[in-house]
Amino acid sequence: ALAQRAGTSRVQKLCLDGNALGGRGADGLAAASKAGELQALEELSLMHCQLGEEHGAALFEALAQRAVASRLRKVYLTGNSLGGQGAGALAAAAKAGALEVLEELWMMDCKLGDEGGAALFEALVFRSRASLRFVMLTNNEFGTRTAGAAAAALQKGMLPALGESWLTRNSFSESEKAQIQAGWDSCAPHPPGKVLKI
Repeated sequence: ALAQRAGTSRVQKLCLDGNALGGRGADGLAAASKAGELQALEELSLMHCQLGEEHGAALFEALAQRAVASRLRKVYLTGNSLGGQGAGALAAAAKAGALEVLEELWMMDCKLGDEGGAALFEALVFRSRASLRFVMLTNNEFGTRTAGAAAAALQKGMLPALGESWLTRNSFSESEKAQIQAGWDSCAPHPPGKVLKI
């Protein structure tokens, strides 16, 4: 329906939280994106929408195709089982320019996995380094690879605006937590009120 409505290209905020979108809903959003109907979008919220790996991947690939979401500042995807495939597709979208002004990313309880977490951090550094100020990535089964990617990004000062980062309830060892903390501490000063939770 979005792709068929006149004027949807001016939509700046789209919130569909709690709707059982599943595959059909993801396909509809992907079609709207491909048609250029989401090119003004600044905030996208799809929390707890029953999106799985293939659904999320289809949506993010559509965002990447024409970078129609290059103005996207806030993305809320908490509570969807996006998995490694979804994380990889979101990372590809970021590298294609879809998240270059991203400020907030909420992906709690998305089962991204360690490979997905590493890919996501590498992509965020590639595209969103100047703007990203908040990430919520709690409970995503992150481990060694994600810890390395996150620490490397922080140590190199590649996320200078990041003031709040939540990485709790993942599978980091104590040494990996210390690695991330060291990276965080090395890139001071952070914005006022900085928060890192591991």
